[in-house]
Amino acid sequence: MAPTLSSKLDFVDSPLALQVSIVLRNRMKELLAEAEKLPPAALAERIYELLRRSDVNVEVTLEPIATPPYLLVHRNPLRLILVLRGKAYQVWPELAPLRPPGFELIRI
Repeated sequence: MAPTLSSKLDFVDSPLALQVSIVLRNRMKELLAEAEKLPPAALAERIYELLRRSDVNVEVTLEPIATPPYLLVHRNPLRLILVLRGKAYQVWPELAPLRPPGFELIRI
């Protein structure tokens, strides 16, 4: 059986990762319909706006930057990665811890 969001609380020690994942899960449906049509920069801007409307202040970028926290947008398939200091979490399409720098999933 696949882990639920509530069962994932056991391994997520970042309130920000959990908050971003919940906001995206609740709001991404409106963006997914047009995500493939948007250029990458426009998609990043739309995700940033979506998070800001939910009072989540995190930079959204297409490339890694030097100052975490930031949300890294990967395309084909769409995958959103929250990068913190020394940790990373996939926050879309599912919440999962990652192993930086290559952002490989950590099996739980």
